[in-house]
Amino acid sequence: MSKEEIIEAVKAMTVVELADLVKDINCYVNLIPYNEVSTKPFKKTSSEDAQRFFEILHQRGINATLRMEHGSDISAACGQLRAKKILEENNE
Repeated sequence: MSKEEIIEAVKAMTVVELADLVKDINCYVNLIPYNEVSTKPFKKTSSEDAQRFFEILHQRGINATLRMEHGSDISAACGQLRAKKILEENNE
């Protein structure tokens, strides 16, 4: 199994685990894209991966919304402004 195949298998397992966790709960899953910030090591999920995650939830009968992303192109999305402010305060 290639590295890419392993990564895809883990992604699929994660969404299936989430679906199994909430399947008997009256809930709604909001999928909010992660916005990269320089103070954290996490990377942004691709649009394709987010869409696939959303589709798998729906296929398993889970109500979900994939939130639209706004402001990341100008570093003004959720979390990015706060990280910028913290960096500015630490450099003062």
